[in-house]
Amino acid sequence: MKVLFPVALLCASAALADVVFPAGETTAIKDDRSYTHAADGALVIEKDATVDITGSVGYDASDVVSADVPVMSMTTGSVLKVSQGGSLTFTDLAGALDVNGSAQSPAKIFVEGGEFKLAATRHSGMHLLGYLTLGEHSLLEVSGSGIFEMSAIAGNNPRFAIMRNQGGTILFKDNAQFKLGDVCNTSTLFSNGYVEFSGNSVLDYCSGVNSALGGIQIGTTTASTSMTTKVVLKGNASTSQINFGYPNAVRMANPKKGTWSTLSLQSKGTVGLGALTQVGVASADSSWKGGATLEVFDGYVQTGGNYGLIVGHVADGTTQFCTGIVNVAGGAYTVRAVQGGNAEAKKAFCGTLIGRGPAIAGDGIYADATLNVSGGVFTNQIAYFVVGTGRSVGRVVQTGGEIRSTPVCKRPLVVGFAGGNGAFTVSNGVTTASSDVYVGGAPLDAFDKTASDTDFRQSTGDGKDYAEDYTLGGAVGKLTVASADTSKECTFTALSTRASEGKLYVGQNGSGEVEIGEGGELIVNGAEFAGTSSALRCRLGASGAGTFEIKGALTVGEGARLVVDASAYAGKRSWVQLVKCLSRTGSFSVSFEGDSRGMEIVQNRPGHEDGSVWLYAKRGLTVSVK
Repeated sequence: MKVLFPVALLCASAALADVVFPAGETTAIKDDRSYTHAADGALVIEKDATVDITGSVGYDASDVVSADVPVMSMTTGSVLKVSQGGSLTFTDLAGALDVNGSAQSPAKIFVEGGEFKLAATRHSGMHLLGYLTLGEHSLLEVSGSGIFEMSAIAGNNPRFAIMRNQGGTILFKDNAQFKLGDVCNTSTLFSNGYVEFSGNSVLDYCSGVNSALGGIQIGTTTASTSMTTKVVLKGNASTSQINFGYPNAVRMANPKKGTWSTLSLQSKGTVGLGALTQVGVASADSSWKGGATLEVFDGYVQTGGNYGLIVGHVADGTTQFCTGIVNVAGGAYTVRAVQGGNAEAKKAFCGTLIGRGPAIAGDGIYADATLNVSGGVFTNQIAYFVVGTGRSVGRVVQTGGEIRSTPVCKRPLVVGFAGGNGAFTVSNGVTTASSDVYVGGAPLDAFDKTASDTDFRQSTGDGKDYAEDYTLGGAVGKLTVASADTSKECTFTALSTRASEGKLYVGQNGSGEVEIGEGGELIVNGAEFAGTSSALRCRLGASGAGTFEIKGALTVGEGARLVVDASAYAGKRSWVQLVKCLSRTGSFSVSFEGDSRGMEIVQNRPGHEDGSVWLYAKRGLTVSVK
């Protein structure tokens, strides 16, 4: 291999001379070297040049005062290698490290068992001083036991070292590590392009002394070149920690309409997503109109400790629109939010929030959010589970797998809250709630709150610019339990070990509907249908009805509706039970859909004094005379 040493060229615009690695040449650095910006200028790797570092190279940027000052630059076809035993460290980082190439000849950084470190020790308010920018046609690949590190000094006033991915490809393989130490406001970390962790690689975004200051943001950038962003963890890739505290977070959004951000967790490893995970975010400081998807296919994934999971999150008083989707197809995803926990001082509005729009009057929708569960286990461990808050549409769609809350969870599951629109549909799979369930609005006392409890809206700073009203009526909620495949389980259960809970409330502060179809099982401790704002819909299949079992009392408010569609029923039984309960107060207002000839609803069947509701199908010849 031909070995050439860098050539110092005079810079016409400054007294500094850059360290230039000549075009088309290979430079091997086997010794230890120190560069300073004041004396040596920027490191420039010219077209088709290769720099291979097996020694220790340090670069001091302490005299740089602006993010616009060049510190390192790479261009078309250039290659930077930090091989086994080698290291490249930028200290007191400020200025720009720019990596740009072309589609035919990208610029590439390989960390092959060595270490590449960006260490920031200064900042200027919230203006970030040190950047590594990966252009659209560039590659950062870390393999072997290589380490790529972005760190800052510890303290209450964290410093910044930032990566801007403007469409490049980032790969972590084998036993490679990506370390983030005491870095916050990493708003452009995975801003565009493709990122993949494979093998046994580790994303350690809390490696510093103040581990709570870590965080990753995917797709959040105001750059005019914003595009689709995807981050993938596969193989046995993992993160370094699980239990985090504020403000550690994973935040996903996109600023441009038609763009999308995706975090795809395919790994068999353990992945922590911070104290707060936001999937699809709209904020006052950006016109974010794209969307985001979180995918869980395998492994163990946890969001928590403080605030939990928010999908479709309209924050900070904005009127922008956002879309968020979470798909759980396998593995185990647990949301743990202690700020919304059971203690009196921990009742902030957090946990699993699917559709978090502002609770203000108006018809516009600001957030659209969906949780799809087709396999695996999704667990809401401690705090609230709310679908469709304020000016949002929230959906839970379960076609398999398991959705559950743990027995220690005393917070309700609410479908449609504070003017929001929520839907919870189980077509196959098992859902288990360990507390009360509200469909179509919920009073604040269900949350153990009052209108004057300001801490209820402080979990993520929401509400401060909205004057939100959590007593807002008009919520719309629907719970559907109807099997798509009657050979498989299709169950929604609210059975608390606490006798006063595990009850179903319909239409408490809005309009609510519960629908039971063939093969579906809805089992609760008690049920209350509020009145004209509530409805029970029973759709029979060829073999009969689904199961609606109330282990305690059923209360039916005046005007509450029972709508029955038995047109598909072809069974031989004359009596089909629609509602099973121990006792009932009040009666439904009954109507039929479809062909109801020979059908009758009996709410007080002779010989059955338990309050159950039955369909009576007359047998024999039925003649309709008009």
